[in-house]
Amino acid sequence: FKPTVQPEKKYSVEVHIFNFNRYVLGKKIRIIFLERIRKERKFPSVSSLATRIKQDLSFISSKYSMRLANITQLVAF
Repeated sequence: FKPTVQPEKKYSVEVHIFNFNRYVLGKKIRIIFLERIRKERKFPSVSSLATRIKQDLSFISSKYSMRLANITQLVAF
């Protein structure tokens, strides 16, 4: 569900994969959830959403920096 950019409730999952730049559109991938970092909410603008995403990435990057390095090494296609 993307309340800032899509008014109707269509459930989906958006994932940011650190240190990854392969084309996986249409491919099956496995995602391991470490934690939910914030509840879904509607932002007043796409710009404020982008700012919050940057904050989220910074928070997760610092919290899981060692684990992310290890997890990235385990990913294989």
